[in-house]
Amino acid sequence: MNKGKSSGGVEMEGYVAWILEGKPFTNPPTCPWPATARPLVIPQETIAQRGVDEAVHVCIAGLINSLLTPSKETGVVPGNLKAADLNSARYSHLRSYRSWTVKADPTLNRKQGDYAWLDPIPKGLVDSFTGGDRGWCGFEVCSPALWAMDESISEIRQVCQILTENLWVLTPDNTGLHVHYGNGPDWMPVESVRRIAGLLYAADPILVQLQPQHRRNNIWCLSTSLYSALATGLSAETAEERLGTALDAPLPLVEQEDVPWWWFVTSLFRKFFGRWVAGGRDRDKPDPDTRGLGRRGALGTYADNGRNFVSPDPELNVPSSPLAIPEAVRELLKCRHPQVVAELMSTGNRRPAYSFSAYRDGRYGIVGNKRTVEFRQARGTFDADEVCAWARVCFRLCEWATAAELPEYWKLVLDCASAKADGAWYDVFDLILADLGLLAEARVLKRIAYKRQGLEPKVSLSS
Repeated sequence: MNKGKSSGGVEMEGYVAWILEGKPFTNPPTCPWPATARPLVIPQETIAQRGVDEAVHVCIAGLINSLLTPSKETGVVPGNLKAADLNSARYSHLRSYRSWTVKADPTLNRKQGDYAWLDPIPKGLVDSFTGGDRGWCGFEVCSPALWAMDESISEIRQVCQILTENLWVLTPDNTGLHVHYGNGPDWMPVESVRRIAGLLYAADPILVQLQPQHRRNNIWCLSTSLYSALATGLSAETAEERLGTALDAPLPLVEQEDVPWWWFVTSLFRKFFGRWVAGGRDRDKPDPDTRGLGRRGALGTYADNGRNFVSPDPELNVPSSPLAIPEAVRELLKCRHPQVVAELMSTGNRRPAYSFSAYRDGRYGIVGNKRTVEFRQARGTFDADEVCAWARVCFRLCEWATAAELPEYWKLVLDCASAKADGAWYDVFDLILADLGLLAEARVLKRIAYKRQGLEPKVSLSS
């Protein structure tokens, strides 16, 4: 990756063990951390002044910033930016994203008393390391706004290593890893927003292959291809009509990107022969580039591919057959306004796997508001290899979507559509390796996904 207009950042959720300064401790019976790791030591006066939670967050931030050696080139906000420029319409929304920060997240609150059985911290660790002078605390580490470049990935790796090598940290099932993608300090144009949305809608059923089951039916990261307003029947025209009166002024029209003529031939082929004509590799031919990435479709997708999927949100009126991928992408590419794209990709009062909420009506164009697309579905982790690999994939997906020629874009969309119908034809590693060109990242994510699902690799990962 090279420095350009692409930018992004990460938010990593987890728990840390803390202990008052000067108090002795012994390792729990089950100690999954390296020998260098310790509970976070907190001075008594810091807790007295701030309380436990805030004291924990301040001390983690202090540890990160004392050990991190960031590059001067990675930050979207220049280090020498004058105060007047920092408070300008272009940069004011990034004032809190100039350095690594640590904060609370309400989803990480631990259950106590009668609800202790819901505590995400394993009981053995709670029993062996809890008291008035020690315990466990949830936290979220947020990166600064970073340019999408190799040096930024290296900085993210450093922070992950600082946490895992120095602290007792945990990422149980209620934690998540969120990746943001944006256009530096600026809003993304509608052409980019709709291209990214279209690719993420299409790739949703195969990107989920990387995630464990508890992230596939989750109110904090609902499937876009199953539960979005677009999937459940809202069209671009209807969304535009609904939002038209809410706009302060008409936005400039954007030329519609239409479907290539051969898409209609593909549709007919699908109708009469029961499958898509896709651009994926011939599944009957061995592909040396994917050696070690396992059998296509082995990781599965959403339950029964969405046909009998039970909604976790009774307020969402989910039809039995969500809008098909090609038709949905065509609707997105017709959108003339970012607000319409965001409306189509929304999931009611629940959070989607891919959030365009920054571009919704009432938020888009407002000074001080975030301007990124958020990838929300990944499970929580501080594993440096996994975090960095997933961040690269997210950045590359968005960069590819905005830069691809329309025929190539549609080829990939139809590959994803064929994968939803036939998981043995094309899967997430075809996407990451063959189309995005990320071999090292594909291998890292494959190893981790297979381990979590209890699948043994069929062949060696050596090249």
